[in-house]
Amino acid sequence: MIPRPDNTETMVRDYLDGTLPHAERGAFLHRLRNDPAALDLLAAHAMMDARLRQLARGDRPVSQAPAPVRRRRWQFVAAAACIALSTLLIWRVAHGPAEATYTVSPFTQYSLEGPTGEPGRLALGGTIELTQGAVDIALPTGVKCIATAPSRITLKGRNELEITDGLAHFQVPESGKGFTVRTPDLKVIDHGTEFTIDAARPGHHEAHVLRGKIEVRPLADQTAVSTLTDGQAVRLDSGSLRPMATESRRFMTRLPEGLPALWFPFDPGKSGDLPVFGSLAETAGVSVLPPSETFRKPEIVAGRSGKALRFPDNHHSLQTSWPGVEGTMARSVSFWLRSEPGSEQGIYMPLVAWGLPAGPRSMGIFSIELGGKTGNLHLRIASGRRWLEGATVLDNGRWNHVVVVLEGHRPGKWPVIKAYVNGSSEPLVHRLPEDRDAAPLDSFYTVVDDPRSVPLTFGRFNMWREYPSQPWEIDEVVIAAGILLPQQIEALHSGSVDNAGLAIEPTHHQNAR
Repeated sequence: MIPRPDNTETMVRDYLDGTLPHAERGAFLHRLRNDPAALDLLAAHAMMDARLRQLARGDRPVSQAPAPVRRRRWQFVAAAACIALSTLLIWRVAHGPAEATYTVSPFTQYSLEGPTGEPGRLALGGTIELTQGAVDIALPTGVKCIATAPSRITLKGRNELEITDGLAHFQVPESGKGFTVRTPDLKVIDHGTEFTIDAARPGHHEAHVLRGKIEVRPLADQTAVSTLTDGQAVRLDSGSLRPMATESRRFMTRLPEGLPALWFPFDPGKSGDLPVFGSLAETAGVSVLPPSETFRKPEIVAGRSGKALRFPDNHHSLQTSWPGVEGTMARSVSFWLRSEPGSEQGIYMPLVAWGLPAGPRSMGIFSIELGGKTGNLHLRIASGRRWLEGATVLDNGRWNHVVVVLEGHRPGKWPVIKAYVNGSSEPLVHRLPEDRDAAPLDSFYTVVDDPRSVPLTFGRFNMWREYPSQPWEIDEVVIAAGILLPQQIEALHSGSVDNAGLAIEPTHHQNAR
């Protein structure tokens, strides 16, 4: 009886049927060369297929019990043929054309540079650049890379990639051992493993090993080699590699089913907590933090859909563990808002914010606010004591749907920001304070890694300023790491979060009418 190692028979059948994924063939052929039992199993199945084909053609059936010499001869021929085929295919894996395949997630925006091949294929020297979304790249050696925007990836060889900016996760089979990935700061050589690269911050690139082993070399000093194994990680700091805690959750290991996003329905769970949904919640481990001693917890009230948060005044705040979208990356924020006119005259109410509050020094925070006089409050997108202001009155006592989309950054000018209120485009006007300095426009960069940075926060986010406010409520907050398209905005406005093309798990959440 022929031994059948775990999963081997399935791989043999898939291989003979031509359905074994291309990325797994190299590892399978390598196993055939080193596993006699697997090779015997392949030979047996190949002979069985030949017999069935003979019967289907009406040929003379092959004896069910051939003479031992004849059986050994046929098995030897089949095995020899398999070895020859395996050797040929392994040679092709190692020396054939250098071309990778790629698949992008829905609503991904990308461009190709350099040598171009067929759609879905990346030729040697070709580059794919993501401005939003994610890509799955399969190298001819079986290496699999999942990269998230913003990122720029170049195929440098059959078993080598170059990554500029962004986050990437690598799965390296036995056939891809020796895989090399370069960033502007690091060179990483694989020794059969699963690892990740963070190339988002220039001069501070990171490498994390989930399992296996890699070598990490700073490009400025390739003699300074660090060998990392399971659970180890390093970050480049001042030209040297420093050990750090491994963080695996912030790296995507599979393509999301839509635009990466967070969703806060504000409907308490069975234990009273406020759950967070979406692919960004999964990778970043996002949660709502307990209330601090400084600010009060907002109230849970009936919302536009299920429950909502109510902020009676500016002494209430809800903070999360998510640092927010960094730098000049595209982002979209969608929510429902309700407020009624109060008794104060000049009103300033932060709604959703994250980043580094730096006053007039830099535009390091990204803040969506309401401002103006009571009964005439307008939407504001503020940073560095500058803001863009809308025209629609939002403290009218009704639920209003608000969407803010940062599409890109123009050095020396306001970022390209669009707003929508109740499904319609909202005109925005640049504003400056009359009696205070404002940060230079070229300083726009949302800072999320400074110890003073504020993570995603609803309501008041700082202690240094008192300001008048009035009660307001917020519901169904969605934050996407990319640009929401018009059809997605319409889906959110109609209350169909599940059909908005976002990477959030389906729910049975019923929207209010």
